[in-house]
Amino acid sequence: MFMPVKTGKEAYSDMKKLRPDIKAIFLSGYSEDLLTEDNVLGNEVAFIYKPVSPEDLLHKVRETLDK
Repeated sequence: MFMPVKTGKEAYSDMKKLRPDIKAIFLSGYSEDLLTEDNVLGNEVAFIYKPVSPEDLLHKVRETLDK
């Protein structure tokens, strides 16, 4: 989500310009309150919070691919 040069959302937007059909899952250890308050993601992308179990991650990947 938060990287030295740009945010994950900015990187995702850049990738969408090259591949409009790209799908992404954002993963963060930051609290939901921080991400919601700052409107970091909006509603257009899948999101999962750390820590995440392998089973939950696989479920989210399947859910995202099926959309």
